[in-house]
Amino acid sequence: MYQVGDLIAGYRVLEVLGHGGMGEVYKAAHPRLPRADAIKVLRSAHATDPVFRARFEREADLVAPLNHPNIVAVYDRGIYDGRLWIAMELVPGTDAGHLVDTLGPLDPRLAMAIVNGAAAGLDAAHRRGITHRDIKPANILVTPGEDAMVPDAVKLTDFGIAQALDEVTSLTGTGTTVGTMRYCSPEQIDGRA
Repeated sequence: MYQVGDLIAGYRVLEVLGHGGMGEVYKAAHPRLPRADAIKVLRSAHATDPVFRARFEREADLVAPLNHPNIVAVYDRGIYDGRLWIAMELVPGTDAGHLVDTLGPLDPRLAMAIVNGAAAGLDAAHRRGITHRDIKPANILVTPGEDAMVPDAVKLTDFGIAQALDEVTSLTGTGTTVGTMRYCSPEQIDGRA
């Protein structure tokens, strides 16, 4: 795991934002522009696993062409110190899961704004032939607005197990379910389309 001040492909780590099953996410100063980006780095434990590497690379490939206000933009990717990384739009705020954990049940207006934003992002991805396959509150980023019930932004992130609808190959084996079980669709659990 990188620390504040470390370099990742020229980006200087400013803050550790979080970590998940596939990697860690950092707020990092862009090497040439006056802005910070989010840098996702594949966990060192998965660095030599071809399946995890393929999933990580596919995330950038699938999301980079998407240009939608409700999907986190992917800027770049590469390998640094033997580990894969993806540079993405830094979304200020928190995720919907954290909001529910700290606030309890959300005001219906705020809940509807989050659901509408997430649905718009999912619709845009689906129209481009991509299914997310891991929609959960932690993968919906929310930037608060001046009015607490109207966020400035709602953006989908973590397309790490997304799948192109026309894909004939899969990065999962028979009998393997991918995603967060608490939020998986029945067809995902059964391995159906």
